[in-house]
Amino acid sequence: MSSSRSRTRRRGRRAAPASTQAILVMLLLGTLAMVGLYSLAAELVSERTILRGADVDIDGRPRLEIRNGCGAAGLAQEARRRLVDRGFDVVHTGNADDFRHLRSVFIDLKDDLPRARALAAAIGCPNAIQQIEPGNLADFALVLGADHQELKWQN
Repeated sequence: MSSSRSRTRRRGRRAAPASTQAILVMLLLGTLAMVGLYSLAAELVSERTILRGADVDIDGRPRLEIRNGCGAAGLAQEARRRLVDRGFDVVHTGNADDFRHLRSVFIDLKDDLPRARALAAAIGCPNAIQQIEPGNLADFALVLGADHQELKWQN
């Protein structure tokens, strides 16, 4: 009972049809494209701020507290409006401890004096000091003195 045609069984795996291979390649390329787009989108939305009107490029929006130190009515609110437009995140406005401040001062509250100096220079404040206040929500404070009209954000 032997037939001239013998049935041969193939051992091993069968090759996937061309359409299945094409689908797998397309899935792989699609995944790579999605990863690339995600990376690009993450870079575009990253917390990076370039202060408008200044040559300062920093990480994140600087959190700022504005204190009126000269007593000019509405000064802290006006400063808030202008500094938010320039890229700051103003978390608090109010009055300083007194209204006898002749010079404006930019204060580092979180131990980042180089960044404080760069930001102070960006808004035209000649004085930057460090006064650590760990519980403060702001990273920096700006005390507006009698010289506030000389600051760059006023122009």
